[in-house]
Amino acid sequence: MTRRDATAATERARPGHHQQGGSGLELDVTYPNFRVRLTLLSAAQLKFEIKDGHFARPETVDIHVVPLGYGIFVVSWQEKDGATVVNVQDYDRGLIHAFATLLSGRLLRMIGTVAVSRPADCLIATRRSCSMP
Repeated sequence: MTRRDATAATERARPGHHQQGGSGLELDVTYPNFRVRLTLLSAAQLKFEIKDGHFARPETVDIHVVPLGYGIFVVSWQEKDGATVVNVQDYDRGLIHAFATLLSGRLLRMIGTVAVSRPADCLIATRRSCSMP
């Protein structure tokens, strides 16, 4: 992958660059004990699908995204069971630092690698129109 390709992939992966209602960005995250797919449904909603392990399930959640710098975002949400999750998504390094507080009070701290498995359908920066399938 050339530097230009990597830069383009990073731009497509930046949650703050998606229009409200834009969809399509899919990320595959690999943590030490499980894998999860994150799908950005809009600037305010995300679907996660934990692929294996005790927590395996899909869920759609409302998210709050805060850009920290170029290619780095904090994304937070609360799950139906009351668990809270905060991700520090670092697209330049290809890492997600995840912090989750379970209903039991147990705190999980994980670092996973992230790969863009499907680029976003649209970007604000390009003013390309978004269409929902």
